[in-house]
Amino acid sequence: ALFVHSSRFLRTPDGSVFSRSSFPYQAWIRYLKYFDGLIVIGRISDCKEVPAGLSLSSGPHVTFVGVPDDHDSLFQKLQIGPKSRIIIQEMLKCDAVIVRQSNLGWLAAREAKRRKIPWAVEVVSDAWNSYWHYGSLLGKLYAPIAWWGSRYWIGQAGFVIYVTREYL
Repeated sequence: ALFVHSSRFLRTPDGSVFSRSSFPYQAWIRYLKYFDGLIVIGRISDCKEVPAGLSLSSGPHVTFVGVPDDHDSLFQKLQIGPKSRIIIQEMLKCDAVIVRQSNLGWLAAREAKRRKIPWAVEVVSDAWNSYWHYGSLLGKLYAPIAWWGSRYWIGQAGFVIYVTREYL
């Protein structure tokens, strides 16, 4: 299976991959119960030392593929460069796709749908709130677009995993 999200990961010289967010290796176990392996696409940076507080994300049967980590501003985060598109399209030689709501995830969902590959979406936040409270005017302008896009792709998904029962 292929898992796609705009999350940032750090890779050490020995090939270990660490997560700054909520992707310890245990998070992949839920998918490894059903698939022989998992390819994770995200933004990967190389580092010599692992900063404190990060979780080991790599482990058996999980492979990481990096897309360019050139998203410094909100404007850049909203764009998907041609290299990222090519990487996602090349990696879609899989049995299933799991996307976590993000612009990279929606690109993978669109391609999976076009190629008739089963896909699921993880809904972990309210797109409106995420962008509205981002802290810039651009974030507030983008909030309704992100909300509509999330709503559209979640509605298109054959399978959806929600974080909560009440809110999302």
